[in-house]
Amino acid sequence: MIKGKFIDNLPKVYGIYTGGFLVFIILMAIAESMGMSAKLIGIFFVAFTVGIYELLVIYQERFNWMHIM
Repeated sequence: MIKGKFIDNLPKVYGIYTGGFLVFIILMAIAESMGMSAKLIGIFFVAFTVGIYELLVIYQERFNWMHIM
């Protein structure tokens, strides 16, 4: 897992986010070529985006809580 100060890890955290987003876009392009509807792709896109932001907030909050202790 990622260790150290949250600010020091920002490039790594956002690098993982960007890489995951690119993989997701490629997977959605493959799904579309296999016949997935645009509506379902839109739902997955919104759910993925919200989920990633939630994970970033959870990571930040967990780090801040551990830092206080």
